[in-house]
Amino acid sequence: MSVVAAQRRYGGKKGELYAKLQRLPREYSVIGVSKLYKVKASLINEVRRKLRGKVVMLGIKNRLALKALREAGLEGVDQLEPYLRGQTMLIFTNMNPFELSLLLEKSKVEMPAKAGDVATSDIVVPSGNTGLQPGPVLSSFKQFKIPTRIESGSIFVTQDTVVAKAGETISADLAALLSKLGIKPIRRGISLEVIYWKGRIIPGEQLRINPEAYADELRAAHAEALALAVGIGYPTPEVLPALLIRASAEANALASSAGYVTDENAAAVLAAAHAQAEALAQVLRSKGWS
Repeated sequence: MSVVAAQRRYGGKKGELYAKLQRLPREYSVIGVSKLYKVKASLINEVRRKLRGKVVMLGIKNRLALKALREAGLEGVDQLEPYLRGQTMLIFTNMNPFELSLLLEKSKVEMPAKAGDVATSDIVVPSGNTGLQPGPVLSSFKQFKIPTRIESGSIFVTQDTVVAKAGETISADLAALLSKLGIKPIRRGISLEVIYWKGRIIPGEQLRINPEAYADELRAAHAEALALAVGIGYPTPEVLPALLIRASAEANALASSAGYVTDENAAAVLAAAHAQAEALAQVLRSKGWS
């Protein structure tokens, strides 16, 4: 639908958005759906600024968005319907979905917890000096089973303590204690609820990977595969150097044990022969031979 036709149908800005929603899927291969729960406009604008030229972020009513995407002829786009609930934003890009998810995660900021917030990850009170003086606040530490001791006029936490697990609701008392400790456990920002990519739906949680941990797993898998290939003598370009070194060592060991002299093992064979001769001489001397 053209902009003019959309404006005639819906009027004004709504018509422009509708026409834009039909055009963007032809320009971008990835459509992300983001929930805007407690996300400030200033943060959205900052992310939009950082990713300018890479993504198009569009806020629009869910029913209108779904209708426009359907009319754009996207295969399987109805799969997005369950995710278009509440306040949402559509993100259009040609970036790899995993790269987009990683960039959005990095753009998040840490915020103080408020009563009713949901922990986005396990909240840990670390061991060490809290900088707080003993007083009524000690009851809060006891309330959340945080072990403490008093030292040099300050409250020390004696061991790392999980005070809330991911997904749990933060109480007013816990929020107050975390604030006193200077802990900002809530990460606010734009999260991908789901990705539509080439007719498929990818839930946001499947896109959230730890690059460092993933790299460690790949390195470990490579090392295990290399060790297995060397162990069974399977020749590949990566394995051949190790196989040649092992074969050379085994050949030298066999030649040395058989007394077969080569340029590589001459010193070892002579040293072994000398040692055997010395041992024989000692036996002969012990029997009275000189």
